[in-house]
Amino acid sequence: MGSKKINNDVRNLNLDRVIHWILLAQLLSLLPLFQLVPIWIVAACLGVGFWRLAVNRYQLALPSRLITFCIGVLAAYLIYTTYGTLVSREAGVSLIVLMFSLKLLEMRQFRDAILILFLSYFLLVVNFLYYEHVLMVIYLFATVFVITLALVILNSSDISVGYKKLLSMAGTLFTLSIPVCVLLFIFFPRLAHPLWQMPGNSTGTTGFSETMSPGTISELFESDDIVFRVKIKSEEIKPDSSQLYWRGIVLSNYDGLTWRKSTTRAIGAPDIVRRSSPIEYSVILEPHNKKWLFSLDIPDYSNSYIVLYNDFSMESERNIRSVFSYQLKSYLDYRYGLNLNPIERQINLQLPNNFNPEMVRWSVSRRQTVNTDADFVQNILNYITQNQFFYTVTPPVYEENIVDDFWFGEKRGYCEHYSNAFVYIMRAAGIPARVVTGYSGGEYNPYGDYLIVRAKDAHAWTEIWLPNQGWIRVDPTAAIHPSRVEPMLAARMEQRTAMDRFVDGEDIDSYISDISSLRAIQLTLDAFNHAWNEWFLGFDQDKQMQLFELMGFDFLSPRDLLPWMITLLIILVAAIGLVILRQKDNGDPLARALMRLSKKLSHKGLAWSKHEAPLTFFERLKTHYPQYKADITDIQRRYSSLRYQESRASQNMPLLVKKINTLKSNL
Repeated sequence: MGSKKINNDVRNLNLDRVIHWILLAQLLSLLPLFQLVPIWIVAACLGVGFWRLAVNRYQLALPSRLITFCIGVLAAYLIYTTYGTLVSREAGVSLIVLMFSLKLLEMRQFRDAILILFLSYFLLVVNFLYYEHVLMVIYLFATVFVITLALVILNSSDISVGYKKLLSMAGTLFTLSIPVCVLLFIFFPRLAHPLWQMPGNSTGTTGFSETMSPGTISELFESDDIVFRVKIKSEEIKPDSSQLYWRGIVLSNYDGLTWRKSTTRAIGAPDIVRRSSPIEYSVILEPHNKKWLFSLDIPDYSNSYIVLYNDFSMESERNIRSVFSYQLKSYLDYRYGLNLNPIERQINLQLPNNFNPEMVRWSVSRRQTVNTDADFVQNILNYITQNQFFYTVTPPVYEENIVDDFWFGEKRGYCEHYSNAFVYIMRAAGIPARVVTGYSGGEYNPYGDYLIVRAKDAHAWTEIWLPNQGWIRVDPTAAIHPSRVEPMLAARMEQRTAMDRFVDGEDIDSYISDISSLRAIQLTLDAFNHAWNEWFLGFDQDKQMQLFELMGFDFLSPRDLLPWMITLLIILVAAIGLVILRQKDNGDPLARALMRLSKKLSHKGLAWSKHEAPLTFFERLKTHYPQYKADITDIQRRYSSLRYQESRASQNMPLLVKKINTLKSNL
């Protein structure tokens, strides 16, 4: 009973000792979330932290529970007025951050501090809703260590223990937890779908859209945000740089201002003639909060959670709110849609009434000058090359008749202007056509052997239907004469054509030597992040089964994993528990000091028997060591006062332990 009371007293004393570590652990847990909440919440959290420091330093009184409750209600009201709700993801995170900080004003006892530290672990999980890259994971692991160290200090019954030993204890706990984490990661059953998803914003993070109108794609020109990474798995077949068109959304409906997806598109691929072997590759897509996926033309894929439409656009069954990995095959040499049904033909010939009348007349007249549709397509491309069309990200603003003003007026635009006008010309001439939006090109990362596709690589091109050829890709932007390409865009084109060095098999060392030092560091860090996405975030059910096959556990099915995981986890936890129990000393620092003294005296036959009263043990020592009688008597007095008297004061324990350790050194 007395020992338990002393341990409680020591824990409460540790609360003052560990307050700085608690505040540090809380700050590290909240720091990544600070950039997601309003600045007034950040200021409030920091203010509460400084308030708590002042309370401890100047022995100020904490606010009453009533005042704390009122502050909490006020905080919830302010968050509600900021977001207009308390149930969205942003409002929920803001509420958690602020309430977690206000918990410091209620921290009076040991159990309050324990709760704050456990909540700090929870806040780390909240960070994973927003951050998944490897540098953040390293940061969060360091934060876990700080929280664990704070818990060790708080639970230490010997307040005389130095930080070196406390760090060692925290490191041991941290290290022993790693096998458990690895076991759970490998053997926990992977689901084909996420178990749950948080509601997100209505717009994606890449800026890409399901509609296209002049100016929508050129807005992404300055964005270096990574959209997806691609690992080409086929060794013998690699795409030519001219084939690096990453198909996203096919747009067939046009109202004169905006292109949209067709409402009649059907699930399932149309007839396709494959004229080459497939190229295999994997795509790791960054979250964009929409369903669309990207692929090289023409994808061949069927999966229970990926939908393939008859225009060869693909979608996931769920919005992509976390890093999403998928495997694909594409046929780079193909023909498809040879038999165009009447409904598709009608949709892809429709033009809005009373728009661009000059273009309609011009297209019909020019079509009569050539023999075939294919000749007409080439005729228009030649017209773009030979006339003063300019490729720029700062085109003028076009009014109602966008195509007329662009084609016969300014002749300046970005890829969406050219694809918009080209499809309009084709439809006016009676040739089915549509717009395809996605990305083109990509940056090769030699340090990870994969392609990086960024938001600034967003592109729009066209598909034209020709007899006996089906749907063919035509990129009118590529027809612009190089002398009329804006310098910044020309540099971008040179970067894209640099892909030829990769696909044509040029020596990688030569490619690396041309990369600047800063860019090399950036690509190296991205390679680490890509590996993290591929092997950890992308560790899905298929990869789990492949790993089990390599480990010789090919007999395991997803249904068998849970009992196996539980069994192995019990064995591992039991083994770790035995290691800890063998290394664990008595939790009482005074008893621990006496045991060390007894161990030193054991070779002289003076060891302390477990059945011997401590005061009797001290009497024997005074008999054998009369020269230390005064020191031993002082230890007896202090021990008796600490253990048996009503006015025992736990703060005297470190001094008593120190005196026993000094006696041990002298004997």
